[in-house]
Amino acid sequence: MGSSVYGGVDLGTVSAAATPNFLVGTSFDMAGASIAFEIENEVATGQMIDNWDLGVAYSMGDVSLAAALDSSNAWGVSMDASIAGMALGLEASYVDEAHTKSGLNIDGTLGTSLNALGVEIGFDESLNYTVGLSYSLGIDGMELTAGYSSEDEGGAVGAKLTF
Repeated sequence: MGSSVYGGVDLGTVSAAATPNFLVGTSFDMAGASIAFEIENEVATGQMIDNWDLGVAYSMGDVSLAAALDSSNAWGVSMDASIAGMALGLEASYVDEAHTKSGLNIDGTLGTSLNALGVEIGFDESLNYTVGLSYSLGIDGMELTAGYSSEDEGGAVGAKLTF
């Protein structure tokens, strides 16, 4: 169980004439559940609260669920699960702004590994798919990778070293 509170003030906006730019947030965690809330003020608008964000998450065993919403009506939800050696991930989000990821976005992945071989398949809202393979060379952090993306109509082969 835990909680935290944080805040910040833009010292360049502090004056007797207006409320300064500030950011205040809190989060609370208990028994696998988390709630976080944040508010922000900007001097130029004259409002007390200009932006806010709310996030909730819950984890139980091999399943995690999360959701977020903000003052611009952007939202996102996600689910991750590990079932019978398979990793499943689903995400959906909506943003109504001039951005490359504007509109409804949906992504999903399904992956597993058997001994040193890993396989992952993914998709998005347009049913574009990706396929990825990895093979561990038996030395910690060294693996060979290969992948294909239908959206890019191409793939890549590589080696990865992590330490």
